[in-house]
Amino acid sequence: MDSSLHESPATVSMPRGSRWFAGMWVTASAMLREASEGLAGLLGVRIVRLSGVDRSEIEAHLLQLDPVSRANRFMGAVDATCVRRYVAGIDFTRDLVLGARIGLSLVGVVHAPVHGAPGGPVAELGISVRARHRHDGIGTQLLAATVREAREQGVTAVQLRYLASNAPMAAWARSAGARISRAGAECTAVVSTAPAAPAVPRLAT
Repeated sequence: MDSSLHESPATVSMPRGSRWFAGMWVTASAMLREASEGLAGLLGVRIVRLSGVDRSEIEAHLLQLDPVSRANRFMGAVDATCVRRYVAGIDFTRDLVLGARIGLSLVGVVHAPVHGAPGGPVAELGISVRARHRHDGIGTQLLAATVREAREQGVTAVQLRYLASNAPMAAWARSAGARISRAGAECTAVVSTAPAAPAVPRLAT
């Protein structure tokens, strides 16, 4: 670690004006985060279950992704034929398939195929959000809704594979308390769907 980037506060003196500016910057950053989280609600976003009647919309959504976004979604470059084959194979009776709608428009999709595992069923999550809505909090809403849906369906964990360069997915995995492992350029995050245990109060002594 480069120690020049982590000097002890005791050895660094910050002018009073700089301290004021730093404090204002932290406050502004927190306000921006809160605004982003609330923006999805202001846009009238609805998180809904998708079914076979939505298959053509899901296909159109995925085909509209730019090459980088599509590579992030599918963990590598795929052409239109592969996307169509993928959508045709979605099993709506088994998998978790959720969408984010603004009005009638489908702006985000989660497909999480469910498969058996020694500890119970696991859903392997894939998510995509239309480019113009990437910073509106829609992805966070979709991911949280998927974990809730998985819990209700008896799925024990949600697994997410993403490229190490995919900063938004890495940030969400950390915030969700996922167990994260990395192999080369790929990361795997596993989120348990078990509800958090309530805090046990300490007994008075």
